[in-house]
Amino acid sequence: MKKTIIFILFVVILLGGNIYAGGKQEKKAEAAELSFQDLMAKLAWEENAVERLTAPKWQPPKGWEFIADKVSEISVINSGSLSGDPATEVTAKRFEEVTGIKVKFIVVPSAASVRRGTTILMSKSKEADVVYVKPYILKDWERAGWIEEIDFMYRPDPDVPQLYTDANTNASKYKGHWYATPWMARYGELLYRKDLLKEAGLAEPPRTWQELVDYGKKLTTSDKWGFGFYTGDVYPLGFSINLHSLLYSAGITPDDIIDERGIPHYDFPVAVKALEFMTRCVQDYKISPPAVTISSDTDTYEMFVAGKLAMSFQNTWVNGELREEWPLDKWAIAPIPVSGGWEGTPEGILATKVDPRFYAINRYIDPYKKAAAALFMDCFRSYEAMKNQEVIEGNQALMPLVYKDPEVMEKIPYSDIIVSIGQRAYSALYNNGDAVVETLMEWGNKAITGKVSAQEALSEAQKAINDFFPKE
Repeated sequence: MKKTIIFILFVVILLGGNIYAGGKQEKKAEAAELSFQDLMAKLAWEENAVERLTAPKWQPPKGWEFIADKVSEISVINSGSLSGDPATEVTAKRFEEVTGIKVKFIVVPSAASVRRGTTILMSKSKEADVVYVKPYILKDWERAGWIEEIDFMYRPDPDVPQLYTDANTNASKYKGHWYATPWMARYGELLYRKDLLKEAGLAEPPRTWQELVDYGKKLTTSDKWGFGFYTGDVYPLGFSINLHSLLYSAGITPDDIIDERGIPHYDFPVAVKALEFMTRCVQDYKISPPAVTISSDTDTYEMFVAGKLAMSFQNTWVNGELREEWPLDKWAIAPIPVSGGWEGTPEGILATKVDPRFYAINRYIDPYKKAAAALFMDCFRSYEAMKNQEVIEGNQALMPLVYKDPEVMEKIPYSDIIVSIGQRAYSALYNNGDAVVETLMEWGNKAITGKVSAQEALSEAQKAINDFFPKE
């Protein structure tokens, strides 16, 4: 009898222990099963969001500390060498100081950064927690479901989105949801040698396409070109940037380019005229070097500082370089000239192409890693981070408030022009962007080199582009 009672007690104790242990395991499993969105619901994203993001020093949203208890390091793709991105390093160190979470940068050559990110996401790799996004690939990654939805970072709406320029925030939205945070941009501008224009009797920069041609003819000599741009495959986005800058300055908007199915169209009259303008600058007016078709923005900039180029379409990153090199009586910037009715084009407006940069969260990583990635992205979209980009590197801040900062106003030349350019900047984003960019460059350069007409180039490019999209 005693043995029976002892056995029963043993079983009860054993079962009780198992039940207790099982309960603990269930609780652990329940905790482990918290989703990324569940974790983000623990943070006070909406509390004083505008004040927090616009403060001189970044602080994460309240309740973030549990994330640092689980994550000690995150990995982030960086486009190009960190030696060329000192502002990125400074902001990353600030993030580490505040959160205690280390940042490991995966350095990828600039031209390969999109393909590396695509490979990681397509293979569901956990190699990178935060992926670096260029505008022409963002829609593809969103559509594929490879990056995490981050609506919580944009609440309250519209207060938080309105902190940033429209062209950049709207670009990171897909089917009513947010998927990326912009952290810096480059705008299209006209860069010109103020001293050379003065020598030629030209007091102001050109305001229209025709004036650009007229100025180019006066400035072109045996040892320098009057006007330059860049469409080489070393920087595939270059042709697209230059073509779109001309389209937007002719009054065209992304809504005129992208149809209701999301397919971009470039075989329309104004686009043909824009390509004809580039072609004629090389072939007929002879104010632009034939080497534009093998040049990048860096090549064009080097020609400019070497005194071989008087004016050029450029990305605003060069302003940060020039401010360290030359006095302001030697160089200046202006908006891209308006079409002004050139060869039957519209009168146009002062508008340009924006080339924003985004960060997004790899969907296939651990929820706590995603949470740490969200904190990292929050830091990089802050006033402090964007001021770093502008003051340290000369990359454009996407938060206009930054340009009212006394240090920025003192250190950044022509900041008023940059702000005005940013207010009328567009970014045309669509699916299959990588393939579209490559196709436009291929056929556009055939026209610029005189192998085909501008009309034929864009007609053939459009046929190829149509094939990238499923038929109805």
